[in-house]
Amino acid sequence: MDSQLEKPEESQIPRLHLDRYGWGVFAGFLVLATISAWFSWRYQESRRTILFLEYSRSLEQVVQRQFDDIRSAADRAQTLFVSSQVVEKGEWEIFVSRMRQSEKYAVVDQLFFANRDSTDEQSPWRIVLTEPDGDLASRAGSPIEKNSLLSEALDASTQTSDLTVDVIPPDVKTPLPGPGLIACFPVASAATDGVTHHVGCVVAYSSEASLEESIAAKMPNYFVVRVYAASPRSPKLEIIGLKSSDGDVSENFSRHSIDSVEFDGLPMQVELAATRRFASEGLYTMPAIVFLSLLVAGLFCGGINSYIIDSRRKVESLLKQVEIRNAELERFTYTVSHDLKSPLITIRGFVGALREDLRRGDPKAIHEDMEFISNGCSSMSSLLDDLLELSRIGRVVNPTEHCTVPSLLNDAIRRIDLTSPDKGIDLRLQGNPVELEGDRIRLVEAFQNLLDNAAKFADPQRPEIVVSWISTATQLRMTFADNGPGVPPAFHEKVFGLFEKLDPNSEGTGIGLAIVRRITEHHNGRIYMEPSTGGARFVVELPLRQPK
Repeated sequence: MDSQLEKPEESQIPRLHLDRYGWGVFAGFLVLATISAWFSWRYQESRRTILFLEYSRSLEQVVQRQFDDIRSAADRAQTLFVSSQVVEKGEWEIFVSRMRQSEKYAVVDQLFFANRDSTDEQSPWRIVLTEPDGDLASRAGSPIEKNSLLSEALDASTQTSDLTVDVIPPDVKTPLPGPGLIACFPVASAATDGVTHHVGCVVAYSSEASLEESIAAKMPNYFVVRVYAASPRSPKLEIIGLKSSDGDVSENFSRHSIDSVEFDGLPMQVELAATRRFASEGLYTMPAIVFLSLLVAGLFCGGINSYIIDSRRKVESLLKQVEIRNAELERFTYTVSHDLKSPLITIRGFVGALREDLRRGDPKAIHEDMEFISNGCSSMSSLLDDLLELSRIGRVVNPTEHCTVPSLLNDAIRRIDLTSPDKGIDLRLQGNPVELEGDRIRLVEAFQNLLDNAAKFADPQRPEIVVSWISTATQLRMTFADNGPGVPPAFHEKVFGLFEKLDPNSEGTGIGLAIVRRITEHHNGRIYMEPSTGGARFVVELPLRQPK
């Protein structure tokens, strides 16, 4: 029995997926993503080049500013001695204290005054005034070793009567704490604490550590900075060597620049190198984001495109089905009005004849009239039953069952008693047991109609019906053949229409094959006729498993 109303098939509901058009859209986005990611990478690479050049110019300015600050410190101290004929120790300490309040002179580690007691160049230099809390405070009044680097720098300054700059290498021992830069400004004559100095110099000293610390505060830790001075003792003496956190191995450098500056006649070479981390850190982040974003957009747009196309196809398919149903409805309306009217006219005519026969009292004629009326009613009942059965297919369904082909055929054969000796039909079933899924009741009904149609049109002298089937992993193909007159190729499709009968005088309503096609299509299969030299040959193709 029919048990439940049919639910819409999942295959009829459009899904978000990618068909060939969707994949085409995705491929376009993939090309766009690749090109955009490449341009993004090139942009990031160019940005790093520009950034490196900006750091290079910034480093040059920072180094030059450090030198200017050292010169400024020595120049201010020299101005103090020029403006005051006598510089007392307390005045000197106040001057140094005020100068230290400015961050500008943070790069200057020591500021002191050295003198020579006489004009005799053989007399030693002495440290006279120092910073109160400086490293040289304990050496105030101590002589500077003759022919030492500091002594030679002081001599050179007094000879030029201008600011001179020199470099203290790490391997040279001086009263100063370590390697660095010294700027010496000569003072012609001065007095300190009542003592007159015929030759004196103001000295500003910056250690290598202070210079590096000042640069490190302004440069990222993946840069290597080196500053070389061409002093009289060495053509390339390193005064600043700032290493990166990635080391300073030249193989790790991705970019390198060399600039030249000058500190009061002392040539300087400033080198800046960027490690590979500077070149690679974050370089691929933006291209990856662009690439993945466009890929996701491509998948989404491709899915939407496929969904729209699939929906349009579904709509077109539904419209086509509506057109087919409308055409069937038109034929149905015409045929029903014609075929139902025919038995009614027959009944009405014989009712009139029955009245006449009753009035005459003719029993034989009365019996014939009643027989004709009964046949008309039976014909109308049969037509209405077939129409009702056709309307129920697809609208009401039974549970899907696992069936074997031989069992379905045997049920259909028993229903129409096809193997009865009275009919004398030579029926042959050829095929191995094959299991398929489907509505058992409907499948038996379809096979019954095909067998009944074959029996009806088989050769009445020697009727033969052959049912054969083969299967693949997913498909079943059945053939129903008889030895009757067959169907001309021009009518192979027409016979499946509603109320289509090649022989108007043949039995039946012309709905049987339409029912078979409706049941087959409901099971996602198809039915058609194959050309045959003898008899009709119907082919039914069904899937072994129905979609969930």
